[in-house]
Amino acid sequence: MATAKRETRTVEETVTTLTLTDDEASSLRGVLESLDYIGSLSDVLRALSDPQDASTYVYKGVAYDLNKSYADRDNELWTFARFNNGVRGGCNGIPPSERTSSLEFIVENYGPLREMR
Repeated sequence: MATAKRETRTVEETVTTLTLTDDEASSLRGVLESLDYIGSLSDVLRALSDPQDASTYVYKGVAYDLNKSYADRDNELWTFARFNNGVRGGCNGIPPSERTSSLEFIVENYGPLREMR
């Protein structure tokens, strides 16, 4: 059964989380595909087609496990966490927060990242 939860984070940002069964997601995807004449719904369609596990994040084809630490090219250790504004990283014991750099920025400027065991 479909449910929705709305959360207001700031004046500019409201997040709505939609919980759907697989059948409901499939039906919604079909309706959206038929209405998406100019491609403006592509992010919603992608989310319905390929939902991500909350503990992983995929960037440029690489899946990052948010429960693990990663070392950058200078052997600095990074940890990551998901926030409403994306996945953020913290370096050398500084915890990730909504104000720290995005995973994308870290990969582009300090990568490649390698998983630490």
